[in-house]
Amino acid sequence: MLTNCLQAKNIEVVLSGNVVLKGINIQIVPGQIIGILGPNGSGKTTLMRTLTGMVKPKTGVIKLNGKSILEIPSSKRARIISYLSQFSEMHPFSVMETVLMGRYVHMGRFEIEGKKEVDRTLEVLERVGIFDLSQRKLNSISGGERQLVLLARLLVQGGEYILMDEPMSGLDIKYQIQVTSLIKEERDKRAAGCVMVMHDINLAAKTCDQIFLIKNGKMHAYGTPKKVLTETNIKEVFSVNALVHDMNGDLNIEIKSVSYI
Repeated sequence: MLTNCLQAKNIEVVLSGNVVLKGINIQIVPGQIIGILGPNGSGKTTLMRTLTGMVKPKTGVIKLNGKSILEIPSSKRARIISYLSQFSEMHPFSVMETVLMGRYVHMGRFEIEGKKEVDRTLEVLERVGIFDLSQRKLNSISGGERQLVLLARLLVQGGEYILMDEPMSGLDIKYQIQVTSLIKEERDKRAAGCVMVMHDINLAAKTCDQIFLIKNGKMHAYGTPKKVLTETNIKEVFSVNALVHDMNGDLNIEIKSVSYI
C-alpha cells in the first residue's frame, strides 16, 4: 500500500445539515498533477479544504503520508501542504513581505527571517515574473497581480503537496500559461503532488495527469484526461454538448451548445 501520498478514503462531509461530499476517494501522489473539475456548487472547494484538514469529514479519513491528517498538528501540516484559497487577500503589506510569509511555517516562533529566506523569496518573485512589484503594497495592485503574489507565496512555502483552488482566477491567457508551466516545474523538478480546481477544460486537459470530475458532491469520473474528458461525461456533468478532438493524444474540446437533457 502506498503511504507517501495525500489520500481521501470514503469521505462524507456535512455542512449546516447538508451533505456536501459523499463517497469521495482520491489519491494525490508525488510527481502528479490532478485537476478537479465540476459545475458551480458541486463541492470542489469543500473537497480542497477537507484535503488540507480545514474541514473535518463526518465519515471517512484523510491520510497524509500514511497518518490521519487530523492527528498531525496544523503547524506541521503547513510545512507539508501548501494551499492557495480561491479568496484573494487585501492588506497593506508589501508584495515582498507577503511572499516572504510563505517561509514562516519553516521558522521558529521568535525566529527572524534571514538571508536564506530573503534570497528564496527574491528568486521566486523573479521566477513568477513579479519582481518589479516587490515594493508595492498588496492592496494597490490588480486582482490578477495579487493572484500571482499569492501563488509566489505558495511556491516559497514549498510543500510536498500543492493544493490550489482556482489559481487561474483573474489571470489573462499569458499568465495562465505561465502558472501552468510553474506547476509543471514543481511536479517535474521536485516531484510535488499538485491539485488544482479548474474551469477551463482545455487547459486542464493539457496540464493535468489526472482529472477528477465531481458533480453534486460525488465523483463522476476519475482518470487520465483522455479517459475522463469524453463527450458523454462533459454533457452529464456540465450540461453542455461538446466535441472532443484527439489529435495524437492532445485533446481539444469544442463546446457546441447547452444541453437541456
